[in-house]
Amino acid sequence: MRGSLRVLVSASAAALVGLGALTGCSGGDTPAQESGTTTSSTSPAGEATASASATAVGLPADSTWATAPRSGLRFAVPDTWTPVSAETLAGSADSDSVKALLESMQVTKEDLLASMAGMDVLVMGPAEKNFGPNVNAVPNSLTELPPSNSFAAELTKLGATTGTPREVSTALGPAIVVPYTLPNGDTTIVGRSIVVGGPNGYVTITVSHVDEQAADAVADTLLSTLSAT
Repeated sequence: MRGSLRVLVSASAAALVGLGALTGCSGGDTPAQESGTTTSSTSPAGEATASASATAVGLPADSTWATAPRSGLRFAVPDTWTPVSAETLAGSADSDSVKALLESMQVTKEDLLASMAGMDVLVMGPAEKNFGPNVNAVPNSLTELPPSNSFAAELTKLGATTGTPREVSTALGPAIVVPYTLPNGDTTIVGRSIVVGGPNGYVTITVSHVDEQAADAVADTLLSTLSAT
């Protein structure tokens, strides 16, 4: 196995904590979902698009498509979730809620925005318990699927409590799924971290929520609809 497993886990997990909390605290700063097709462009780190239009692969009920263009991936997410770009977050950086978040996390606005640099897509849902449920995809430099226990161990080093890793089959081949929980202030994040090989290389996809059943539902839908664009 080549590539830095620690780096890919850290980038994904750090982003899900910071960005999820940011959306949850900023509330209305997240763009509302529009009917039909929604497209949003991110910073130079990548572009994020979501569309409510079903295409060749069947779109599950109450879902919308999310696309990670650099990774060449597409998957379904809840239709109330929307793509979020670095520009969106930067534009809300002067709000009281964002300032309070940055202080509580002891990070600067620049550091928080920098955590998005490697992301291919970030899609967020309506806030729940002061947290924005989300999915993010981060391309990595792996050349083969890592051992599931090694992947879980890296999450543990970040302070997560992991469940039993599992290997699942997707339309793109095998994927590793590691369930975990991670404290974030007064909130416990319920995560599902996924590593899968895509058309353009391996990708870490992270589902973050505050509810176990909801996290599983999002992850299961994502995995069952994961395909190449």
